[in-house]
Amino acid sequence: MTTRPIDPTSTGMPKPGSGMLSEAQRSSLKRAPSKPADVVANLKGFGPLTRISTSFGEMHAQALRERDMVRTRNGGFVKIERVDRVVLDEGFLRYHPEALPIRIRAGAFGRNLPSHDVVLAPFQAISASQPITGARVSRAMDALGRPSVMRVPETIITYTIIKCERPVSVLSEGLWIDL
Repeated sequence: MTTRPIDPTSTGMPKPGSGMLSEAQRSSLKRAPSKPADVVANLKGFGPLTRISTSFGEMHAQALRERDMVRTRNGGFVKIERVDRVVLDEGFLRYHPEALPIRIRAGAFGRNLPSHDVVLAPFQAISASQPITGARVSRAMDALGRPSVMRVPETIITYTIIKCERPVSVLSEGLWIDL
């Protein structure tokens, strides 16, 4: 398991006021950092308390470990090869609000779909082959604007990213989520 906090102001340079930077360098550090499109545009994962179906039953994403077995769409189980946790802090979220988590309330996609609230990273894929009422949804952010789907105003969020031995869909509160 790897935890990677993202600090958008980290430049590897001494902090302003340390006497080691020129005025131009100090002023450039005060501006908003450039958008790390590769991080935000590929941001996938589960919120910490989102439950995922495993061989042990329903487990919170924050409790998953490597070698746990998750339920797949075909009814079997597949081993988790790697679990990464990405922490987005207040500074990052202030400059990149598009990275805020998406909450899908219970019943937002139909009767008991999902069965409980689900919190996902904006670009987390939702399986297209499930019966969702209304317009097609392929990523969590595509559901924004629907009743009972909203961004969660967090000051810090930890996304759990799961990698399995092969691409699969896992069950989370009745929703099939593509990994």
